Amino acid sequence: MGARLDRASAESAAIRAVLRNGAIGRLQIGWLAANATTYAFLVVTLVVAYDAGGAGAVGLLGVVRAVPPTLLAPLAGVPAARWPPGRVLVAVNLARSIAVAMTGAVLALDGPLAVVFLLVAIEGGFGGLTRPLHMSVLPWVARTPGELVAANIASSAAEGLGTLFGPAIAGLALALGGPTEAAAATAGLMVLAVLAVASVRVPTIRTSAASGQWRVALLSGARTAVRTPAVRWTLLDAWLQTAVRGMLNVLLVVAAIDQLAMGGSGVGTLNAAIGAGGFVGALLALSLTGRTAFSSTAMLALALWGLPIAAIAITTEPVLAIAMLAIVGVSNAIFDVSLFTLLQRGTPNEGRAGVLGLLDSGAAASAAVGGVLASVLVGTLGVQAGLVVAGASLPLAAAISLPFLRRAEARGIRHGEESQLLAADPLLGLLSLSVLEELAAVLEPVTYEPGESLIHEGESGDRYVIVATGEVEVSRQGNVLRRLGRGSGVGEISLLRDVPRTASVRALGSVTGYALGRDAFLAALTGHSPARAAADSIADAHLAHSAPG
Repeated sequence: MGARLDRASAESAAIRAVLRNGAIGRLQIGWLAANATTYAFLVVTLVVAYDAGGAGAVGLLGVVRAVPPTLLAPLAGVPAARWPPGRVLVAVNLARSIAVAMTGAVLALDGPLAVVFLLVAIEGGFGGLTRPLHMSVLPWVARTPGELVAANIASSAAEGLGTLFGPAIAGLALALGGPTEAAAATAGLMVLAVLAVASVRVPTIRTSAASGQWRVALLSGARTAVRTPAVRWTLLDAWLQTAVRGMLNVLLVVAAIDQLAMGGSGVGTLNAAIGAGGFVGALLALSLTGRTAFSSTAMLALALWGLPIAAIAITTEPVLAIAMLAIVGVSNAIFDVSLFTLLQRGTPNEGRAGVLGLLDSGAAASAAVGGVLASVLVGTLGVQAGLVVAGASLPLAAAISLPFLRRAEARGIRHGEESQLLAADPLLGLLSLSVLEELAAVLEPVTYEPGESLIHEGESGDRYVIVATGEVEVSRQGNVLRRLGRGSGVGEISLLRDVPRTASVRALGSVTGYALGRDAFLAALTGHSPARAAADSIADAHLAHSAPG
């Protein structure tokens, strides 16, 4: 009972933290608007293509939309390595809004369809960068693992709302005006995305040697996947899942009409069941905010993604098929949250955008392969065999992956213990997960014998020391000021004020800890206004307490 109450408390605390985190809230508004733009622009251009060239033009439009993001998404790490990822996200959203607005202008001038297709390709190419950048920015603004999970759940909900509202807005604009007006309304959605994200300050700190090197960033996703087992296994499972989703696009059409006798409308009903399950799954995913490990949850969700699909092969009852697909939707939502959290927490900061871009690119390719495979299976073995193959592949993959993924996850989160120690420090605790990871990567382990000095009063300051074990005593001119233990830091006044050390610190027993260099310490606080203000407040309090008289 107590454990359940603790988890519930952790979940509610993470949700409250997300609601208070204005940066995450504005990022979610931008993400919702960007997704609404994607689907609204799709509706508008599908109508334009069909009116101009019939079904053939619609098919060509699909290719034009799919190829650029597939090719460009893995390159998301290149601009994110050179410039702050938040600024890059703003630029990408701005480019998309310009492409959509120009499409409206071309339609208003009755321009050629080829120009519209070119603008669709441009918008799609930049659109392929949006998700990797959005998901890679969240760890830079989330302060705790639970807050990051809650932000991922909010992202999933915002994406679903964008999928709902985007087509509705486009449809209304088409009904009231026409393609030109609908394109203008769509551009307005993208401008909203620009404005929402533009006001977000993403505090970043780059201490990695590879930061800013575009040649390294170009292959950052692939290099990280090869070198990081947790990332590699997660990507492989994600791509298999999207391949099965591609198979399902074909299999549900055949099953609805031939096996379940639901007719053409049954295709929509079966897909809607997945969407309804996804909404329920998003609510259930709130229970994940208190977790620190996600491999078991991800693999259970992956298995439950596939098993209901295989079960549909042995039924002719539409109600049972709808129920099975609702379970697929629930599992999909939980798998997505677990998947993104695994990648965000297990990927080095400098490779995160590239890995997430690689995820999207591979997902698009694997979905296409899945659709082709399903067509072959249905043509040779029948729809039931296709459902069994599609459904059984995921629990099999989950069973194979789980032991490897558990081991990889256990050692995959970068500098987890050091990051937790930094988070416990009152001065650094306001910094985001990603900033703490960057600082943890450059910490220098230090040890002190009983009575040994950590800091001498009057000397110049070159580092900040965080206590990991043991206890230290702070004194000024021989007068004891305070005692500090695990998670406390010393030496901030000299670094913040650029003055000699104002106090001495000695070990009361055996002490271990970490030293953080002056440049990294100041760079982290300079990029985060609340943390700098808190640091200044702590420094003022310490100075006031140590003042004579």
